[in-house]
Amino acid sequence: MKTKHLALALLALPLAALASPALVFGHKSPDTDTIAGAIGASAYYNARGLETVPAAQGAPNPETRYLLRRFGLPDPKVIDSVGQDGFYIVDFSDTALAPRDFSPKGLRGIIDHHKLGDATSAAPIECVIMPYGSACTIIYELFTQRGLEIRKDIAGMLLGAVLSDTLNLTSETTVDADRAAVAALARIAGVEDPSALFSEMFRAKASLDDTPANLLHRDYKEFDINGHQVGIGQLDLLEMKDFGDDLKAKITAEMERAVKEDGLEVVMLSLNSFNEKQNALLLRARDPRLRAAIAAHFKVQDDDSLTRLEGLASRKKHLVPPLYDLIK
Repeated sequence: MKTKHLALALLALPLAALASPALVFGHKSPDTDTIAGAIGASAYYNARGLETVPAAQGAPNPETRYLLRRFGLPDPKVIDSVGQDGFYIVDFSDTALAPRDFSPKGLRGIIDHHKLGDATSAAPIECVIMPYGSACTIIYELFTQRGLEIRKDIAGMLLGAVLSDTLNLTSETTVDADRAAVAALARIAGVEDPSALFSEMFRAKASLDDTPANLLHRDYKEFDINGHQVGIGQLDLLEMKDFGDDLKAKITAEMERAVKEDGLEVVMLSLNSFNEKQNALLLRARDPRLRAAIAAHFKVQDDDSLTRLEGLASRKKHLVPPLYDLIK
């Protein structure tokens, strides 16, 4: 009898009451901006009366894990599927970076600071894409535009993400909106010295205590460039000497495996030395002529010798755009 009454009660509820909370998540191989963005965007949507939960397409990297512990937040739910319910995406709009069952019918919103990708929707959605250094700067502005309060722990995560994606407001992608967000979020989070927080984050981020595959994919994105699949990873180091020959051999072997087995045309790894303000590139490609052309464009020796470069710290600004002309 109780079961019958429960069934009748459920039938009397509106459909919205029976729906699961909408997922909010970022791209595959999540970085700090992606996970903090999902957490912050979920809090923003919930403050508006929507029902959402943050999620991630992978476990937090060492830097993100440090911030989660620092500000007392749990790891977001790890997913590889979005199911049948609605969802919001943060820090990407390319379907190559989405779960395998991504569907335009489920997409409810986008918050991003990259180029417009190929994600589309079946109905009108909320979409905010701004040329900022961090997706979390956009989320901070969305809170303030609606006059919504940002919790202290959420502010701490958003702050860490902006510092991470802009390299403590020093990267070329940094804009005034990022600087304003850092100042405001630091006050809310009770962080007196954002630069000191960044130093603590970077020490965690630069840890090389992981498998070669995980290091390659720690901050990694795949792109469809003129119909060809390209994978680009970024690995931050304190100094370039930390990336020894043994580790280099293991990671290049993983890159070669990815080209042969994962259907990728090109795999690149950008090494970024924060203390030295220098970069280096490792490169593998299915076509040796394409590999040589990419190496020539970026002015690197095509022999894994880690030619020292400057000004290649941004994947979205420095690495991806030239590939549209190089890969036909």
